[in-house]
Amino acid sequence: MSEITVSTIHVADGRELGESPQVFVQDPPKYGLRTDDTLIVFLDLPNASVEVCNELSRTLSKCYYQSPGGITTGLRLAVRLASEKLNDFNRGLIQPVTGSLSCAVISNDSVVIGQCGPAIAYARAPGGSFERVTPPDDQRPVGVGYAEMFFVNFAWQPGDSFVLTGPRSLSPDVSDRLINVCMGKGDARMVAGYLNANIKAGRMTGVSFTVNVRTSIGEIGELPDNSAQATNISDNDDGPSDAVYDDDPANRLNPSPAKPAKTTNKLPKEPKLPVINMDWDKVKATFAPIGAIFSNNVLPALGRARDTASNVAGRAAESAQRGASTIGRQMLPSDIVAAQSERPKPSVPSVSDKERRTRLLWMLFAILLPVIVAWLTTTLYLSLSGEMERKQLRDQTTAIVEAARAPNAAPDLIQKAIKSISNYQSKVPEDRSFEGERQQLSSQLDKVLRVTRVKTTILANLPNPAAIYRVAATDQGVYLLNTVNSSAEQYLLNSDRNGLANNKPMALVLNGNPNLPSGVRDVAWATQRNGRWGLADGAMLFGGDGVYFYNANNAQIAPIKLPATTAVNKAVAGELYSSQFYILDAGAGQLWRYQMGADNNPRGSGYFMPPLPSFPDAVDVAIDGNVYVLRRNAQEPILRYNNARPTPFKMNGLPQSLVEPVAITLNTSEPNTGFIYIGDTKLGLVIQLNKDGEFVRQFRAEGDDFQGLQDISIDPATNTLYVVTPTKLLMLKID
Repeated sequence: MSEITVSTIHVADGRELGESPQVFVQDPPKYGLRTDDTLIVFLDLPNASVEVCNELSRTLSKCYYQSPGGITTGLRLAVRLASEKLNDFNRGLIQPVTGSLSCAVISNDSVVIGQCGPAIAYARAPGGSFERVTPPDDQRPVGVGYAEMFFVNFAWQPGDSFVLTGPRSLSPDVSDRLINVCMGKGDARMVAGYLNANIKAGRMTGVSFTVNVRTSIGEIGELPDNSAQATNISDNDDGPSDAVYDDDPANRLNPSPAKPAKTTNKLPKEPKLPVINMDWDKVKATFAPIGAIFSNNVLPALGRARDTASNVAGRAAESAQRGASTIGRQMLPSDIVAAQSERPKPSVPSVSDKERRTRLLWMLFAILLPVIVAWLTTTLYLSLSGEMERKQLRDQTTAIVEAARAPNAAPDLIQKAIKSISNYQSKVPEDRSFEGERQQLSSQLDKVLRVTRVKTTILANLPNPAAIYRVAATDQGVYLLNTVNSSAEQYLLNSDRNGLANNKPMALVLNGNPNLPSGVRDVAWATQRNGRWGLADGAMLFGGDGVYFYNANNAQIAPIKLPATTAVNKAVAGELYSSQFYILDAGAGQLWRYQMGADNNPRGSGYFMPPLPSFPDAVDVAIDGNVYVLRRNAQEPILRYNNARPTPFKMNGLPQSLVEPVAITLNTSEPNTGFIYIGDTKLGLVIQLNKDGEFVRQFRAEGDDFQGLQDISIDPATNTLYVVTPTKLLMLKID
């Protein structure tokens, strides 16, 4: 068994934070099917308790050491059981524990790294090669469904260094170049020490390990250094000799020069590895032309083929490159001299030049064979019509679809299957055989997520996809504000309320100019009904240093200058309530409120009293007596205040967490009745909650019309919801 040095890395902005509870090193148990492997586990599971991490590690370790089959088979089964245990733990949790899982198995001749979720690994050999290993981009996080493994196999050499970490444990401020430099400093403890000392910005949590001593198989040019066994090499025997060992030192048997003594307690046979004293100048001269062809022609062709051909060719090329690097390091004269100068040379028979040349040729042939096969496979593949790639893509899609059709399939797996079908149909548009499965999976996903599919009416196709819009519903239509070019329009519905009157909107102009002053951020419907406003029907346009009132009776815009005592730092949204208008200031952490005086000049004050709250990520506000501040924070998107004091508000029963909420609206001005509606731009949906935060349902369009939504607003009188995206203004009636 090999010696492994392991050290954890846990540093943030230059400060070491101690040992990580998510790092586990498992040695083989006394009774198990795997007695020569060391298992290292790193769990990148933010917010997971120590108990959860320990339980996952115990489950994974026990299953791996007791499972039959190869390393990858054992790891795959062990990780699957650990993932199922994590899934069981997450059931019923609003915020499940998710992340990535990385394993490394060190055996007598290799290091196998297995990764689930968006994990990251780094490998560095003594020869200087550096490799960053990451699973595919679409790898699903652990904790939300079936765990898929990604394997990398390294034929290690003594002194190889490895680091396991994850994207949530590795800040973007920590560069690959820094890790590369630090990994060249020595073994695992030195690697961890240099990383902990040199990360002045960012964060990194992980485990570093180094394979130090190769005790079972020696390097070329030396025999295993094992004082507990005797080895005999016969001149007439090309195979390994038997070694004799007895538990009682007094009864140890000395090996015979010709034949070892018989015993019932034999150590495993060791291969005879002779010293090869080569004329290295001749070797280099002999193989230099072959090396030039290999480097200039074969490897570049394999690099190009790896992007287009099958994974088999790519894997063969990588294996051959690693093998060539290994043999090259063993053949370097400096390495041989250093290795032989440190340990006494064993007595071995001389080898003729012909035998040495023959063995080296066989070694080179063993390396080049998979490369040649991969090259031929790639050439044949590129000469075909692409049917192989289509068949492989279809088989992959079929497998994902079959897994997603299971009754208890996780939502993420169903979404992945739908995405896989879309990807397949985009590449093979003539094959529509998956269309039925796509519809079934969409219905299955809607049922799991409690989705209400709605049919929308397109009021307008918007001409500028780069614009950012805000919308305000009225009882006759909507006001639409383009915050990029500071222009606003009024859309009036026809008498049937199924389209626009006159089929076009009316621009809001200031002194004949359709371009409003820059910095206008939000729009709200102004009306004398329900005490929302006291002047006339129209719209309020909110800017950073001023407010503009549009009077619908005379189609005129009048500026309202804000008092200097309420200087707005960063206006993000505005609202009307109880004859007052409000501006949400995310920069100052304040909600400014204004009451118009008899002289038509506003009197302003702050809603919050010191100490002021902090919500720099706020994006919208809604008021019904309570104040609801919406943030781009998927974990706690809504902050609720009553009489300027924070009141608890927790969303309950959501079938999936929000990702990027951008808009909030209410269908009543009463604090204890009606509903809250939240729009999420990344999910492309609208969530409906009651005023206590209980989930009611979510709305999605029949197609992808809600994708990228920017704002929502509702007309309480008709329960008509308006949704604006970068390309469409949509209307739908809520039952």
